Parts: sequence; structure tokens; C-alpha cells
Amino acid sequence: MSNWIVVLIGAVVCWAQPLCAQTGASARSEGMSGGTNTIVLRGGDCEVVLLPGLGARIGSYTLNGDGILWFDTNKTDRANMPERPGLAGGALTEAFNAQGPLPEMPQWSTRPWLWESLGPNSVRFLAPTGPETGLALEKQVVVDPEGGDIGLQHRLRSASNQRQVVGLRSRSVLRGGGFVVMPVGEKTRYKAGWALGRLEGNGGVRWDGDNPSDPRVQVSKGLLAVRAGGTPLRVTAEGGAGWVMYTAGQLVHTRFFGGEGAASGARVTVEIGLSGDSVELLLSLGPAEIGPGLKLGLLEAWTLSDLERSVVSFDEARGLAKRLPASPLRPRKP
Repeated sequence: MSNWIVVLIGAVVCWAQPLCAQTGASARSEGMSGGTNTIVLRGGDCEVVLLPGLGARIGSYTLNGDGILWFDTNKTDRANMPERPGLAGGALTEAFNAQGPLPEMPQWSTRPWLWESLGPNSVRFLAPTGPETGLALEKQVVVDPEGGDIGLQHRLRSASNQRQVVGLRSRSVLRGGGFVVMPVGEKTRYKAGWALGRLEGNGGVRWDGDNPSDPRVQVSKGLLAVRAGGTPLRVTAEGGAGWVMYTAGQLVHTRFFGGEGAASGARVTVEIGLSGDSVELLLSLGPAEIGPGLKLGLLEAWTLSDLERSVVSFDEARGLAKRLPASPLRPRKP
């Protein structure tokens, strides 16, 4: 991963100018999002398509035209999305508290965000301040112009004097048919180091963190591998190591993550959802308390690379960890 992303994702950016609906960057209207304007950022052989009119989500991330995100252009009708903001796919930012998603989330995830260009390869997004919570959601996206890596800053800030306990979540829908790989530790809230969730008739999820078992999940030498496909299933673990990897077809997609601000020392929980032709990946930070002058921040760094052939077994999937680059979100040893 290039130093360019490392510098930008850790930088303190002063945003003095007001945002406008469409300014700067390379925006164009395409059919992908039902007429919604798109922002296209390119780096190396990668292309990133952003959708400011649909919750500022990332609509696609491709390498030489081959994409890792799942997006259904037939399911972008906002009237059908308030209860299921991730229905159309892509990658979006969410905020939640102990009761679930914040009241503003249906609007934040499906309506236009304000945005401005911070340079040829960087865009800042801002959701309207929430009328019920007084919270505002921000996101900055930067793309390495040489390698196509993505840096993301998700931030939740208070616009009132009220102190609240809230969390941040990055939700992505990936194309199906692949393997998820991530490290699991012993010192977690789950006896097994991870937990398995099965859907119940009332729409809830029944979790088992003591003796989880499913043929689509294997753990060996501290690495958990999940094969996509089959009936709906949820898998979760604490992401103390700060990375998760997904491979599908001849693509390998790595996510590095960590907290900043009020939750700089908090662990990020990773949740994987298997369902039909897609895989849902959730990175959740918090909840943590924020108030006047405090922000809650979730940092991500994405990479996308190719393989000579597709991965077909659990052992091959876990073997991808050997090619893991150094995380740009952790201090390097001298």
C-alpha cells in the first residue's frame, strides 16, 4: 500500500469552505444509479464510483473492469429502501445506538449528501444534521492515483450540547461466491473466539459463541475462513488485528480498519452475512460517548489486487494471509 494513502488517511484536514450540492471532482450522470450523479475517481488500473445522491455510498470498486462490490441497479428506488438501506448494495456509512440505527438513518442512507472536492482524488461528504439526535455524519474518500487503494474516514460529530452514546458502522455488500478470511483471538467475549448467528422466524438472530459449527466456516491456526453461499448465515468476531480479507473470482480485497477520536482504543467488531448471490460485511465501532467538541471516527484502508486463478478451498483462502501488506493504520516498527 502506497505512502500516499497512509499520509492522507492520517491527515488533519481543515474544511473551512461550505459544501455545495455538486462542486469539483469528476461528476457525471450514468444509468447505474437511476440517473443519480456519480463521482468517478481513478488510480492505476482501479476505478471507484461514488453515489452522492444515494447516501454517499460507494457504488463500485473495480480493477481492470472487474468489480468486488455487489450493486443491483433494479433496487435503487428510494421509496422501497427506508427499512432496508443496504438493499441496493455498494458500501455505505451508518450510525447506531443501543436501540439500533439512529432515527435519521433511513434518510441518511437513501437521500443526497452534500459534497465537495478536496483535490483530484479526494472527496468529502456531509449528511444533514439529524433533527432528532443533533448528530452529523461525515465521510472522506481518497484514492491513491498510482495504485488505486482507497482511504476512508467515517466521522460522527455532535452539533448540540447533548452527550450521547453512539456507534459507527461501515456496511458493504460484496459479490458472492468467494471466501472471507480474518484472524480470531482467544481473549474475546466469545468462548470460541467467534460466534455463529442463525435467522429466527421473528426476524431476529440467535447467536452461538460457545460451540459454533457450520460446514461453511473453518478455523485453523488462528485464521477464520468463511465460504459464501447457501442459506442465510451470520458470522461475527472481534477484529483486534485490524484486517479482514475477501476473495471472489480472481480478485482479492483487503480491508484495514481502526478507530479514532472518542473510540481510538476500541475494537472493531466484524460481522459477515451470507445470503444468496452476495456477502454482507459490517465493521462496527463503539458505542462510545461523544458530546461537544468530540468526534467518533472509523478509519478504513481498502486494497484490490488480482490472482492468477480463483481460490477454491479453505486452505487456499487462509493462505492469502501470507500476501497481506502492512497495515497503514498501525505504527510501523523502526
